Amino acid sequence: MKLIDCVKGKVEFARFVNTEVKTELWYVCENGFEFPIPFEETKGAIFEAEDKAAYFMRWIRPHLKMVEAAKTE
Repeated sequence: MKLIDCVKGKVEFARFVNTEVKTELWYVCENGFEFPIPFEETKGAIFEAEDKAAYFMRWIRPHLKMVEAAKTE
């Protein structure tokens, strides 16, 4: 999967995860790739249910790299 395939189009809010270990917002790209946004990074921001995927590149890129690295191990 390539970054360009994830950031074109839109993302949709998928779920909110709140555990003792982590608190995250999860979004899904139009191509099906899911990625988390750490709740600590949401202060002062507005996260819509649907938005432009390019706005989320900051979180898509590192998660995509992590997923790809895990596949090669």
